[in-house]
Amino acid sequence: MKVKELKIGNCQIEFHDDYIVQTEEEKKEILRHLSIIVSNSIAQKMKEEIA
Repeated sequence: MKVKELKIGNCQIEFHDDYIVQTEEEKKEILRHLSIIVSNSIAQKMKEEIA
């Protein structure tokens, strides 16, 4: 179930309580994926500003 929604510019982030992280390793994996998404988004925005 969606518990929270954030909108930042064209980005929409939804928080769901469907899954519960059980281990520190799962937490690190989620944060790693999130960091990739954010860094790709920032890189794309920088490309658009330069062009």
